[in-house]
Amino acid sequence: MDVFDIYKDKKQARFWEKTGEEFGYLHWVRAMILKDADAQVEIPEIKINFPGNYFDNSKIRAEIYGLLSEAYSEPTQEFAEEVMNGKFYEKLKNCFSIIGIKIDEIPEKYGYSDLLEDYTGIFLEPSMPFIPAYESIYRSEKQVMGNTTVIVKKFYENCGFKSSIELPDHISNELKFMEFLCKNKDEEIQGKFLSEHLLEWAHNFCDDLSKVADTGFYFDTAKITKIFTGMEKFAMSTKNLYQKEVKFF
Repeated sequence: MDVFDIYKDKKQARFWEKTGEEFGYLHWVRAMILKDADAQVEIPEIKINFPGNYFDNSKIRAEIYGLLSEAYSEPTQEFAEEVMNGKFYEKLKNCFSIIGIKIDEIPEKYGYSDLLEDYTGIFLEPSMPFIPAYESIYRSEKQVMGNTTVIVKKFYENCGFKSSIELPDHISNELKFMEFLCKNKDEEIQGKFLSEHLLEWAHNFCDDLSKVADTGFYFDTAKITKIFTGMEKFAMSTKNLYQKEVKFF
């Protein structure tokens, strides 16, 4: 596909035509959003009876973050078995019901080979279309291991969090870090990381993922992630924690 067929913005097209090879042809990521702004993933409207004790449910919020982190990690046989037998979705459904979200439809069940093939095609193979699941890409740095990666790594270190083998700003690590914060740190620190990092790119990432996923698993994971992070943003804003200047290190 020609870069000028992807972008409406010819300035963007010229930029990526000139520098695409240098950045590993990662122009597809933003192109999927900019080409057709009306073709974003459709998130169904849901009625949320927002619980007054939302922040008392830190254990549940932590579990959701942990489950989503696992979903965005390279699938293992053990994880695939939980998807196949329905345990993974049942855990998510139970957690969401506690914080006021009802998940009616349980996605189809996919085996290890299906998940691994889709994960590899979406996140690991350099051929387009693919989704580099890194904040630095979505924060206009157009490359992995950018300045954002360094900042996120420093955030982890100051909070005593050890990330996985993936780069610090990989979506699975940022979700895992939020699980850690929900278990160990106060709400202001959670608000700082959400407003300065995860919520700055998660929705665009989910929109992109929904367009290239070949299995319903990753499409539905994107949908669930977008709903949950949207709820987190709303919750933080109600307590004036979203985008609040918090100095703790």
